[in-house]
Amino acid sequence: MRPRWVRNARTRRPGQPQCHRHHHALGDPAQPHQRTRLAQGGRPLYRIASRRHRLARVGPLRVGVAARIRPGAARSGKRRSGFVAMTKTAVFAAVATAVLLAGQIFAAGFPSAAEVGGQHLVLNGTATRTVWGFKVYEVGLFLDQPCSDAQAIMATNRAPKRIRMEMLRPVEKEKFLSTVQESIDRNVDAAEKQKFAPELESFLGYLRSGEDLSKGRVITVDFVPGEGMVLGLDDQRLGAIPGEDFYHVILRLWIGRPLQESIREGLLGHGAES
Repeated sequence: MRPRWVRNARTRRPGQPQCHRHHHALGDPAQPHQRTRLAQGGRPLYRIASRRHRLARVGPLRVGVAARIRPGAARSGKRRSGFVAMTKTAVFAAVATAVLLAGQIFAAGFPSAAEVGGQHLVLNGTATRTVWGFKVYEVGLFLDQPCSDAQAIMATNRAPKRIRMEMLRPVEKEKFLSTVQESIDRNVDAAEKQKFAPELESFLGYLRSGEDLSKGRVITVDFVPGEGMVLGLDDQRLGAIPGEDFYHVILRLWIGRPLQESIREGLLGHGAES
């Protein structure tokens, strides 16, 4: 039996160098079976090709600050900035569209026009009265032509007007009257209360004569030139209060100093309801 070192030794073919690694390192071109092709100087050709490939991807040599910039960074930056710009443009367009359509959205369940005193009126704006986050009623202002100036609206006695309130939840009559009285105290001074005492009593009397306000009931407070204030409930006339000045005093309850500022802004078309 041969010794172990003889059994483990590789059998060398005729003409094969004693050291296979040394043969590869020398890069003898006469041996077709060698695995790694070497360039002049003993450097593997695949490493040279790999480096050339990397240089081709990198592009021309950069010097100074340009050498520290990652290749393609400028192009990717442009792509990112372009994407951000498109995103901002899309968001701005969506917001602008929502603002332009805000009035139409809020007035979706509200009539867009009304007829008072035989004249056609258009919806100027809407708002929602809320108490502790609960929606109580929706109110709309109808004018002969759109206007966003409260003083100008209350100064004219020649054109008809309408305040329309639609109840969104049941409200007890006494609570509703208490809110109206609070709003009157906020907008009418002592001298005007004394001047319009009969009219105020008639106004509150008409509201007091009804029942509790259930959901869906509609109250209208109209101004008819030559006749004065006309109160209505569910398209039924409750009564009239003569005089032109008193109506515009009551109009302050919604576009003067209302208990909720968003009501004034909404009726004048300045912004969305809340």
